[in-house]
Amino acid sequence: MFHEVKSTQCACPCPLDPCAPRLSEIDEVINYEMGDIDEVDKNADELHTVIHPSIKFTLNSLNVLVGQTGSGKSRAVFREISKLKYIENNPYHEFIYICDEDNDKTYVKYKAMIPVPITKIPYKDAFQKLCEIVRVKNCHEKMLAEMKSKSETLNELEKAEVMRYLQIKDLKTPILHTLILFDDATDVFQNPKCELNCLFLRNRHHKFTYFFNVHGFTRGAVPMHVKKNMRSLWYFGGFTRLDFGCSFQQMKSPIDRVSLYEKYKMLPKRDVLFFDYTDDGTRIEILHLSHVDGKTEWIGGPPPLPDSDDLEYKNGKKEEEEKIKEDKKVKVDNTSIQLLRGL
Repeated sequence: MFHEVKSTQCACPCPLDPCAPRLSEIDEVINYEMGDIDEVDKNADELHTVIHPSIKFTLNSLNVLVGQTGSGKSRAVFREISKLKYIENNPYHEFIYICDEDNDKTYVKYKAMIPVPITKIPYKDAFQKLCEIVRVKNCHEKMLAEMKSKSETLNELEKAEVMRYLQIKDLKTPILHTLILFDDATDVFQNPKCELNCLFLRNRHHKFTYFFNVHGFTRGAVPMHVKKNMRSLWYFGGFTRLDFGCSFQQMKSPIDRVSLYEKYKMLPKRDVLFFDYTDDGTRIEILHLSHVDGKTEWIGGPPPLPDSDDLEYKNGKKEEEEKIKEDKKVKVDNTSIQLLRGL
């Protein structure tokens, strides 16, 4: 037998109650609170964070370099990484150079220019080394969390081991990024069972920035999961019209094949047709690496980022952003108070 339920006034605000807070106001507060959380996560894990307009790679990126033997693919990577010495708060802790040559000339000539510790390993040790870096990075993050919460006393021996393995001097850097260059990734790419391929899909989670040197970019030369996620393509000079035509379909170019080839055919072997796959579209530039000045020529797609080192401009822009954020916070705080009163 059912008992009659007497109608009572609901304690929760009714949507029909004119005094109840509007859903748009609740959304505004929730969106702001989630935005703060997302901003922290964005700073830590953003997929492709630009380091500096002059540096042709981003954090957590896959970068493919296509060139003939002797075109200077590894040299170009060393050249870009060496720019990090001029970047304040360099985010990288180590550079892993994967190469089977015992006496690699590029490594010998340019290793002194690299501003982070460099480790050269053969391909047979690559998977184990990268997995171990991931494991120790996780230990590093756990230690930082314990230091922040002060819930536990750090094990000094474990702390010293983590610092030694990651080649860092202290635990002040909250996020550690790793540079990885495959001197010749052709065998890795053409072997779908190679265990290294599974790591290339988790570069953001592992904080890995990859460079892959290959000798061609025709269909099948680079696996689809790498092409879909690559941030940049470096196409060195010296390829024939036929080679270029076969590669063009994989380039995702905003410029038609004939017009682009007219630009490309003039390049010497060490210059680069550079594709930057940004969120705004594909930017195409010519990197004149064979010249001493190493100038960059923009030829299509979104314009390059401004290369401004004006500290006054940067500080002014930062102050403006902080003011907007503070005004928004005051507005949302007032809305929160009104919501609480309504409840």
